[in-house]
Amino acid sequence: MEVVKSQRGNDLGVHEGFIYKKEKVRGDKIYWVCCKYDRERCIGRCVTNSKGENIVSTQQHNHTVNPSELEKRKRLGKLKELAVATQDLPCQIIAEVEEEEEVSQASPYSFGRRPGLLSSSRT
Repeated sequence: MEVVKSQRGNDLGVHEGFIYKKEKVRGDKIYWVCCKYDRERCIGRCVTNSKGENIVSTQQHNHTVNPSELEKRKRLGKLKELAVATQDLPCQIIAEVEEEEEVSQASPYSFGRRPGLLSSSRT
């Protein structure tokens, strides 16, 4: 299971494209619930060991996988990581993440960016 950070810095698990938040830890097992449980009442769940291995899905999801959501969360995490770790200006941090995105040839719509995001000016 891949782990990414939430907007609040909590661990989110990713398995088969679905995003899970940690529900509870009991012994050496971690119980995960779909991150859309609150909004869409999705009952998708899985259980892993403490290392995030040996994944057992216990419930099916009531929605499809949204690949752009995962990419968006990864980019936001990268933005926050750079903002904390560097003294760069926000526009420099955004440009750096966008440059990495272009190099990896990710979808330009997965981050919700607009053309000319950094070049826009007030009138």
